[in-house]
Amino acid sequence: MKTLLTFACLMALTFASTEAEACPDFDGDGVVSLPDYSLFVDHWNTAEARYDLNGDGSVNLPDYQILVSRWGDRVQCSEGPDDWGSARRSVSGSNFTYDAQSGHFYVVAGFSSPSKNKIVNKVFAFSSEFLRLRHLDFYLDNHRDVPVAIAAGGGRIYVVKQGAVNVVRGVYSYDPDSILVYTTRGERVPGLDFTIGTYRSLGGLFYSGGLIYATNHSYPTRVLVYSVNQRRLLRHFDPNIWVAGTPDVAFGIVHVPVNAANDLLFVVGSRNQLHVLDTSGKTRGTIGDAFTVLKNEQGYTRRGAGPAYVPRLGTFYHVWDDGSFTAKAFDIGPYLRRVPTPGNARKRTPTVSGPSRSAIA
Repeated sequence: MKTLLTFACLMALTFASTEAEACPDFDGDGVVSLPDYSLFVDHWNTAEARYDLNGDGSVNLPDYQILVSRWGDRVQCSEGPDDWGSARRSVSGSNFTYDAQSGHFYVVAGFSSPSKNKIVNKVFAFSSEFLRLRHLDFYLDNHRDVPVAIAAGGGRIYVVKQGAVNVVRGVYSYDPDSILVYTTRGERVPGLDFTIGTYRSLGGLFYSGGLIYATNHSYPTRVLVYSVNQRRLLRHFDPNIWVAGTPDVAFGIVHVPVNAANDLLFVVGSRNQLHVLDTSGKTRGTIGDAFTVLKNEQGYTRRGAGPAYVPRLGTFYHVWDDGSFTAKAFDIGPYLRRVPTPGNARKRTPTVSGPSRSAIA
């Protein structure tokens, strides 16, 4: 455990940085060249923040002049200060995800940007070792689209936009939340957006195999399963999860398809435990105190949520409300069922093992 806590502290130190300025290397190849110009032209006269190099709200002539001034330069979009330092304290578990295809972590946050002097919403990218990948960062295209959750997979990034609040003659009503779709390079794919109902207290989001698993953050806990291709809700169920004798609420969800007999969901509860379910909603058990509750310098309990799961390491990563992360491997063997075998073939229980301490030190 000492190794794991040291790892989390090192990551927290790595993330402490300041504000970044726009970079014209849009394709991330390290050179400002023709592919960057082509991407820039495709977004001419739009409000796409990634291509708005001077931050005036429009992609226009001043941005073109900045692009031309850097033409042929070898650049790293990680040069200069980093705005993760301004954003990290607004992160919660549902704002954090892992993309198994690219091997990247993504964090979405709404925060006050010192350099832009306004509230902005931005996606931050990290490697599997939690090194910053700033050339893959991007701003959401509308600062009013409050991001409350993120998922990634299949070459796409899915961000939940909270529905607007309407007040008419003292009566409140809520627009439905929406899932906004981006490429992993930050380009909007509006034709794939869809609404997901009025779930303003969404507790988590996770992409797996063309499906998005989501949880609400209220009682009763509900798991919702969406098809990204059909852009609609396929089904939902209310899992029977409890803590200290009372119904629990969810702060995050992860789908781990171990095998045909063990298609599992892990739901983070209100006291940082992991509830183990199958995809039909039946409870397999609870891993108590999965992520130890820590206290900050003032003695206040650090609220955690998440998690994200890295299949190649067999490890869960958990994000805290100060933007730091914890890595932990669990023995989920007790929650697995035997795989049916034909005839008299030998039966054995599959296991999932986590990494050694040295693997995540």
